[in-house]
Amino acid sequence: MKYMGLMHYFLLLEVWQGDGEIFVYWGKYASEILHIFHMENCNPMDTPLAINWRKENATLGEEFDATIYRPLVGYLMYLVNTRPDMCYALNPLSQAMVRPTMLYWKASNHVLWYLRGTTKYGLWYRRTKGVKLQGFIDAYFAWIPPNRKSTSGAIFSVGSTCISRYNMKQRPVVLNLAEV
Repeated sequence: MKYMGLMHYFLLLEVWQGDGEIFVYWGKYASEILHIFHMENCNPMDTPLAINWRKENATLGEEFDATIYRPLVGYLMYLVNTRPDMCYALNPLSQAMVRPTMLYWKASNHVLWYLRGTTKYGLWYRRTKGVKLQGFIDAYFAWIPPNRKSTSGAIFSVGSTCISRYNMKQRPVVLNLAEV
């Protein structure tokens, strides 16, 4: 083996190392996504998904070409490895891969507008004296119509950086109402 210095790029992942810190992000990859979908000059947004965007409203309306929609969501899902701020937005968008509508396409464009303003976001790992594990968990009971499945999600971090996250639908619970 040969030492070639500090790593700067790995599979389009940009890595910048300093004294006691490492910053990992997909800046070049995010710019390529914007270029592929002709959004290099779009106006940036502050949020990854429109406020009060509801999935049940998006299933109505005219269908959009899935051959354009699927690659976009695929590119964005690959980006989520260093961008946990986009997980909430990509969860409902990835569930419409079979029959996307125009509202899903507009929501995915909103994610691109958000990406335009945040291409330099990533994960920053810093050396600290004490290691502090934190976890945040949230759940919604029967939130998603029409089947009213409950959802839950969590994010865990060590120090200042996310190390694990998940978001999932819960299994349905059958309620039996019977009089004895």
